Amino acid sequence: MVISDANRYVFIEVPQTASSALADELIENYGGRRILRKHTDYSEFLRSASDEERAYAVLATVRNPLDIVVSKFAKARDNHRDRYKATRISGAPWGYRFRPEAREYAFIAKNGPDFPAYVRRFYPRVYNGRACLLPQRAHVLRYENLNDDLEAWLGAIGLRLLRQLPWRHVTGGRKKDFSEAFQGSLRAHAMRVFGPYMRTWGYEFPQEWLTSGPVSGNELAFKVDTALRRFYFRHIHYGWIMPRTQRR
Repeated sequence: MVISDANRYVFIEVPQTASSALADELIENYGGRRILRKHTDYSEFLRSASDEERAYAVLATVRNPLDIVVSKFAKARDNHRDRYKATRISGAPWGYRFRPEAREYAFIAKNGPDFPAYVRRFYPRVYNGRACLLPQRAHVLRYENLNDDLEAWLGAIGLRLLRQLPWRHVTGGRKKDFSEAFQGSLRAHAMRVFGPYMRTWGYEFPQEWLTSGPVSGNELAFKVDTALRRFYFRHIHYGWIMPRTQRR
């Protein structure tokens, strides 16, 4: 998490959305500094925030989940930065030592780089993500249009874009058009699983996928999942599993 007292904003780092690159840029050029943990939820920030900090603008990023899945598959397949093969994180709290990325790597090592099998195995039901924990007043930038969105947001708070955002930790070994990875019956599966999340954040499926009309449904499951995630992260994850981090 990044905060700027001079420019009165707090940046929530949503995983898999170029949040690391943007956080570093905010620290280097726009008065930001790190507090708490990298992917700390806004509700955890509120537990130690002053009344003045609670009024700061909230910034975050989102990304098309289809793109996220293709990127995560490529990273697990290639053991990106030698992090996917390890089952534990040295020094991490016990709740974080057994990593889902290690299970993904093991599945691909056993079954081969079969993307449809990977998607059906690890994304069998309605998809959701940490973006569901953002407060309603958060200003959300799109990963796909990040520089333009960042420039517009900076202008709104009285700053100007100093340079284009440097991309870091780019995933290799994948096609630029992520939708090409979804073929045949996998498209119908993807529309059922990712549809509610995509509609929530304004994403659309490729037009050629919609030959039989738009797919709806799973909205109730998505709402229930969102409510459960919010309860878990606010009352269990940060209240019990993860030890409280001191403000720096």
